[in-house]
Amino acid sequence: MTGGGAVGGGMTGGGMVGGGMTGGGMVGGGMTGGGMVGGGMTGGGTAGGAAPICMPACADWALCSRLIDGGAGCEAGVLAVSAPTEGSTYSVRELVPVSATLTLASGGAWPVSISIPVSTSWGARAVIDGGVDGGLLGSADAGMYRVTFGWDAGPQNVERSVSFTSCESARCQAWQQCVPTVSGGQCENLSLTVSVTTPASDGTATRSTMQQFVVRVVSADGGRLPTEVPVVGPGQNAAVQKDMASPNTYTMMLTLGAPDAVKTYVVGWPDSGVPTLSVTRSLTYDGTAPGVVVEVQTPPVRQSSEQDPAAMDVWKKDEAALVAVRVTDTTSPIDPVTTAMVMAPGGGLVTSAMGQCSMCAAPAMNALVGCFCFRADLSRTPMLAARGTATVTVTGVLDRLMNASAAVQSAPFTVTRFKWARTFNGAAAGVQPLAVGDGGVVFAATREPSSGRVMALAPSGAVLWETSDAGIITAGPAVGAAVWVGTQLGIETALTPLSPTTGLAGVRACFDNVTGAAFEGDLVVAPLRRLGVTAEGALGVRAGIDEVFAGAASCGSVSGLVATTGTPLLAARPTAGNAIEVFANRGGTSPLTKQSFDNVWAGNGSVTFQVGIGSLVSLLTGPTFVGGGGGVPASGFVTLFGNGVGSGISGATVLRVPANGPPTNEEPYSPVSMSVSHLYAGNASGALRRFAVSSGALTGTTDGATGLGDISKTTPVLGKGGFTYVVSTGGAVSEVAWAGSSGAGTARWTFAGLFPAPSSLGQPALDVVRDGAGAAQCGRGIGVFYVPSVRLGVATVTAVIVDSPGLEPLAPWPKYQRDNRNSGFADSTSPGVCP
Repeated sequence: MTGGGAVGGGMTGGGMVGGGMTGGGMVGGGMTGGGMVGGGMTGGGTAGGAAPICMPACADWALCSRLIDGGAGCEAGVLAVSAPTEGSTYSVRELVPVSATLTLASGGAWPVSISIPVSTSWGARAVIDGGVDGGLLGSADAGMYRVTFGWDAGPQNVERSVSFTSCESARCQAWQQCVPTVSGGQCENLSLTVSVTTPASDGTATRSTMQQFVVRVVSADGGRLPTEVPVVGPGQNAAVQKDMASPNTYTMMLTLGAPDAVKTYVVGWPDSGVPTLSVTRSLTYDGTAPGVVVEVQTPPVRQSSEQDPAAMDVWKKDEAALVAVRVTDTTSPIDPVTTAMVMAPGGGLVTSAMGQCSMCAAPAMNALVGCFCFRADLSRTPMLAARGTATVTVTGVLDRLMNASAAVQSAPFTVTRFKWARTFNGAAAGVQPLAVGDGGVVFAATREPSSGRVMALAPSGAVLWETSDAGIITAGPAVGAAVWVGTQLGIETALTPLSPTTGLAGVRACFDNVTGAAFEGDLVVAPLRRLGVTAEGALGVRAGIDEVFAGAASCGSVSGLVATTGTPLLAARPTAGNAIEVFANRGGTSPLTKQSFDNVWAGNGSVTFQVGIGSLVSLLTGPTFVGGGGGVPASGFVTLFGNGVGSGISGATVLRVPANGPPTNEEPYSPVSMSVSHLYAGNASGALRRFAVSSGALTGTTDGATGLGDISKTTPVLGKGGFTYVVSTGGAVSEVAWAGSSGAGTARWTFAGLFPAPSSLGQPALDVVRDGAGAAQCGRGIGVFYVPSVRLGVATVTAVIVDSPGLEPLAPWPKYQRDNRNSGFADSTSPGVCP
């Protein structure tokens, strides 16, 4: 208690006395300086003796120690900062780690817990426990800052410099990324490559109003990819969006629209100046069909004989018009125009005629311009008149994108039925019936005061040959292997065969020379058998002589015609024994005779009717034939049937329509023609009458078409398709259609003014239209109606295009002398050309 125990080191020396309550105890080294802290329990307490006493008391960062100046004093601790490190960088508002410890100067641990204050230059403060990690909320603004540890009053302040970075001040473009800096951020280009995969290449063409764009973006360093990529172009300022299923792919649909053009789009960021960050893609948009102009060319220059007298420079119904189709497209290449795109009037045939249209004179075509030439058949042009208008329609013309044009029509153009009119040389007193031979060659003959002419015309109207040295033409022509005509040269009367190809006369079948006894009326061309040899010959009747003459294989005659006046009417048919039967009369009240020829003539009967017979019609099969009135007042119509082959006709049953008196007061009637069910005749009152026939007999049923002019001079012609053709003395051709098997007829059209007021008309003919080689074109559905006439001494053959492709093939007697050859011979051969 005194020296070192209770006295010296205890209560006295270091205890209560020396270091106790006074010197080093509770005051100097006790609780404060050397007691509990500085030298108390530790430094100078029980271990070291009495605690030192420091006056005034030491700060929190110091300990009271007697090692200082030989006495008690405050010893500062050593402050060490472990976090943050000097120059550390953080993002704004990032938590900054702070950690520090206070140690004894000797390096020993601070004996007691210590709270270390922390302050910052951005205003954040904290108190941390020594050796315990803590944190401070970083600055909200980028910049350079300080973190200070310790106590402002002491020498123990420790500072650390830190930086805060951000991108708040940076305004980066879409192709850039911000690198945070203490100044608020720095923009740097992304390492990207932009490419377009759809459309796959420049020049891709489309007619769709929606076009998919597919963009691929690749980052060279695996960095960030943009969420969208801009696309700028015509009518477009949008962005392709990232495809979530494919991170490098961006897709969008572009809306395209007028005008058609090559449209270029920029994808990405061209303003960056970095080539890899943008790409262009051009595509051709064409949503418009090509422009189409359809022009029908003016017909070629025609000779006067080919000109329609009332419509110059027009196309004809049997021709194919030249049509130019000019196509332009501002954007896409055009496809060729095909025949399937061109529609001729009425659906006629269209064929290519490249190089033939004058409107397409420049044959060169580029990808966007073309001119195509076609021939459009006009044969099916709907025409219920002598002339009509037509158009050619072109539709479905394509460009390479399959844009199709709508229907484009040509301007209306005139189509005529007039084909040609060919005049003869010489002053004609009359014309003979027309005949048509092989290849559609038309044989026409004129009567002149002292001579006659025969002319062969091609279907085109071209003159093939003409002869005027055979003599006066008094009958015919009738065509077989030769062109047979009745001639009179001086006092010589003959049946003369002419070559169909040259017109040269063959060996005449000459008869006795009686001046004025020339052949007249009808001729018949038939196979004649003489002494076992069969050869073609002609049959005819001479003026003033009541005999039928046969010439060629043999020459002979037979009596039997009683009357000597009137025009002879003649028809023939074969018999079962290869002979021929010939029916003849002179009209009026002359008797009808039936003769047969087989090596020699044999007469087998004649009969005189109560009324005269103006013309004869022979059916193709069976024993029945029909006679009809023609030009004789009150003649009426009669039918004979039941007369067997080889038998006489004196007992034949005769029927007359009506039973009491003539059928009408319209007589005289024209010569007649016959279908399988009707007999046809025209009259001077302008009526075409159709009399029903059943089992070869007239039934009394009559149909008619009226208002046709005087049509009593020529035989009605029955055309294929149910049309009947008549010629008036006023120079008009009419096409009549019938309302079924029993019904009135109406004129579908009338072509007037063809040969005004002719002084003479010949029997017409009807042939199918033919090509340049003379081949029948049955499929075109049209024909040519030929009419011979004389006006003021000029003989003319006029050709009119009609709606029947030739004669009605089922009719037994569809025209004058049955067929186009005027054979007058009712064999089994169909009189029509087209089936």
